Amino acid sequence: MRTVRQLSVKDRKQYCSLWKNVEDNLEHDEWWLPANPLSKKHFFDTDWTIIEGMFEEDELIATSSLFLNPNEYEQSALKLGIDLHTTRVGEIGRCMVRPDFRGNNMMLQLNRILLEEATRLGLDALIATAHPDNAASCSSLEKLGMTKEGFIIKNTYPRNIYCIKLNRVM
Repeated sequence: MRTVRQLSVKDRKQYCSLWKNVEDNLEHDEWWLPANPLSKKHFFDTDWTIIEGMFEEDELIATSSLFLNPNEYEQSALKLGIDLHTTRVGEIGRCMVRPDFRGNNMMLQLNRILLEEATRLGLDALIATAHPDNAASCSSLEKLGMTKEGFIIKNTYPRNIYCIKLNRVM
């Protein structure tokens, strides 16, 4: 039976295991952005990151994160012309599905929950980035209602920038 819930620090071991599994089985290395040490430090700090996880029985098989700190998305927001002093923004990212469970719309399901959470938190917009050749990620973001608004190079990795407006006209 599959269940979905917000992760907590007690899930760290399974989260790190899923991360390693995903990294070890990447279809294309450039589709995965390495996390910086500051981000890793705040993965289970809910003022910085909210992580939703999908479990098969008690095993973590997929996650997606809602980043609430500009350190995570400032470069993309600025590229889109979003003023972070007047606009409350979050970013969907660090989406991971165990390779043997891919193709089941788990990412879309988790991201819909994060979209609801972003709306509940009063965010004005959500940003996400995906490698231009990662058709599954790009399609999932579009199914979420996000539109491709730009392109950026993040740490040498090419990324399409997607955005969805939530609570007010920007």
